[in-house]
Amino acid sequence: MLPEARDLSDDALEDVSYLTRSRNRVRILGAVAGEPIPPRDLEELTEDRGWARRTPEGSYAATPTGEHVVNELVPFVESMETIGELGEALTALPVGSVPIGVRHFGDATVVRPASNDPNAPGAYFTTSIRDTAELSCAVDLAAPLALENAMRERVADGVLRSEHVLTDRLFRYIRRHPERARTWRGLTQSGADVYRYDGDISCNVFILDETVLLGETPPD
Repeated sequence: MLPEARDLSDDALEDVSYLTRSRNRVRILGAVAGEPIPPRDLEELTEDRGWARRTPEGSYAATPTGEHVVNELVPFVESMETIGELGEALTALPVGSVPIGVRHFGDATVVRPASNDPNAPGAYFTTSIRDTAELSCAVDLAAPLALENAMRERVADGVLRSEHVLTDRLFRYIRRHPERARTWRGLTQSGADVYRYDGDISCNVFILDETVLLGETPPD
């Protein structure tokens, strides 16, 4: 549940506003949270808010409160940067259904197909799978046949270990299409682990070695 604006403390909002009005304030508070620094390096300081203190040696260090401010603010600012970079791709991310947040996608790359090439995501995935040793996925999305065949061939050749969690809806779709059904039987017979999940998968997740791919389920 999203908090309503009226539930947010005016004092808390003022603290955020005060700190973020100046890049230097964030930098300085972050610096003193790491280790004490000399007074000459502190042209701006947040002592009046209890975020920093003077040490007996004459330097300044963050108070426990100041350390908490840094630990909470930096991920928030990074999340705002990520929101701007991801743009419309944010619609593919689940909200509240899994314990991840925008901050986890700070190093993400958004792959957008050309407007005249709707098969580009599948081609991208098929190319990526050729260099993958371990694949895990949880999906409610039928893969392109070329990708399914590439997975089957690599599993059969012993160069790919794969684990698949498919929704019941996707299972039923595969059973209605003989060519797909044969491919998936070949996958399981070659050693792939395939599981049926009776619930909903809000976001298609693929893990290729150390790379995580997320994809939306098309409305059709």
